[in-house]
Amino acid sequence: EGTLMNRICRKNNKNRQHGFTLLEVIAVIVIVSVLAAVAVSRFASTSSTSLVAETDILKAHLRYAQYRAMSDAMPWRLSFSTTTYSLSYYDESTSQWKSSTLPNEASGTHSLEKAGVTLTVAGGDGSSIYFNEWGNPVNASNNLLSSPQIVLTAGGKTQTISITTNTGFIP
Repeated sequence: EGTLMNRICRKNNKNRQHGFTLLEVIAVIVIVSVLAAVAVSRFASTSSTSLVAETDILKAHLRYAQYRAMSDAMPWRLSFSTTTYSLSYYDESTSQWKSSTLPNEASGTHSLEKAGVTLTVAGGDGSSIYFNEWGNPVNASNNLLSSPQIVLTAGGKTQTISITTNTGFIP
């Protein structure tokens, strides 16, 4: 009996191989995949997040300029460069454009440089969008703009802000 039992134990030990089970291998692959996905999403989304945030801020500032034009019954505008924009209104008593502070900003100018965002304006004179007392997007001559657009770009991605011609709606 003892020798038979020893033979069986020795045979079982020879057949047992050392290594990982299929379940252990699958668990490690799943864990590594989840960690890789999280790391890639954190590095890849920085410019996308900045672009979306700056687009939302610009929309809010456009709506503010539109609101002020309707409530003050005088023209307001946002003037654009490639990396900044500023808010101003037309003072009829002095016949000049005067700077105004943007909401949640320390000044009347907002910079896009830190976020790595650039912008271009299609419609009007290409550097300003004016709003009249009805909230319509107009040019410097108070003529309605035909669907002006502002395109923001960062990291090869773009976001477009369109302003509806007659209503001034900013989606």
